[in-house]
This record gives sequence, C-alpha cells and structure tokens, in this order.
Amino acid sequence: MSVEPNAAPDELDSPFFKEHEALCKQWEQYITNKGGKIIGKYNAWSFGLKCKVTTKKTWVIDIKKTTFHDGHFWWTSRDQGLTEIIDCQTLLSTDCPSFRIKKARLRGRGKNHEIARVIYNLVKPAIDNGSLGAVKFNKNRLSIVVHHKNDWFEFTDRLLAFNEV
Repeated sequence: MSVEPNAAPDELDSPFFKEHEALCKQWEQYITNKGGKIIGKYNAWSFGLKCKVTTKKTWVIDIKKTTFHDGHFWWTSRDQGLTEIIDCQTLLSTDCPSFRIKKARLRGRGKNHEIARVIYNLVKPAIDNGSLGAVKFNKNRLSIVVHHKNDWFEFTDRLLAFNEV
C-alpha cells in the first residue's frame, strides 16, 4: 500500500504537484511510523489519502484536498473552491447518547455526558483556531472533521492518543 501520483505528464513540473507530493509523502511517513496503513493518489489539483491506524483506538482517517479555479486571482482561496479536509472516525463503547459539536457549541441529548465533555476538550484547539468542521457522535461512531488544516500532525497526534474515559 502506498501513495502514488496520478498526474498527467505536463503536471509533473507544477509547483502545486510538488507541494502535494511532499505533503502526501509526509502523511505516508507519519502513518507508517504509527504502524498504520495508507493508500492514496495525488496530482497538481488534488489528493486523497485513506489511512487506518490502531493506537488506543482504531482510527480511519481520510485526508483530502481539491482545488478548482476559475482564473480570477483576486478571490481568496476559500472563494475559489479550495477544499481541505481531515475526517477522523473511530468507534467508542459508551452509553452516551448522540451529540454534535459545531461552531464551539455542544448539542444533542448526550451533551451533558462525561465523554461529550472529554471530546469537546479534545477538539478545543480546532475550535479555537476556527478549523473545526463538526464532531458527530451517533450509534457509537465518532467522526471529527477539520477544515483547512490537512497538515496538522499535532492535532492528529492528539486524536490518536485519545482513550475513552
């Protein structure tokens, strides 16, 4: 299993291709150093990586970036269709009802449960810097989505070190 390019020959000299290649190789090294498995493809316009790592929990991590551009350089990257996502999922064995965390707000029937407060503190750095997309916990499946930080290895370390209460 590995991360490989799927670029057209004229993309190979692109600075975007080289940037994506470097980041994908960093993820490949990071995941394999954690004893995990990774597969993925990258080119000048996008990349998609799928990882599975078992630490205290088994995590499935999807890392994606896509860039769609209409040629107008005065728009910001968010206006241009830039998508950067890290989606981390694991299963928890708890009696906690479902809950969500979005825009720093903890909602749902399980919002007062101890595990919900622990997970809120776990994702607090992403809340503080505005990169948290959402946290969803439903039927023992925990999903944490972070936007615009697909090179945030410290946060991923934090998630991989998580253990249920």
